[in-house]
Amino acid sequence: MDYLKRIFDNRIFYEIFQIILLILVIALIGHFMLLYFKENLPLPKIKELEDRVSLREKV
Repeated sequence: MDYLKRIFDNRIFYEIFQIILLILVIALIGHFMLLYFKENLPLPKIKELEDRVSLREKV
């Protein structure tokens, strides 16, 4: 236990640990946001949009 206390008292290690923890939290939140948007905000069909804005005449 004394060893862990000595490690966490080291300011550089503690800051690196906080940065890693922050990156993990941001990645986790981003992952769940993408899952939510993928289900509840479907992307439009690209082919349909291309046909709509196409300047070519259909033969």
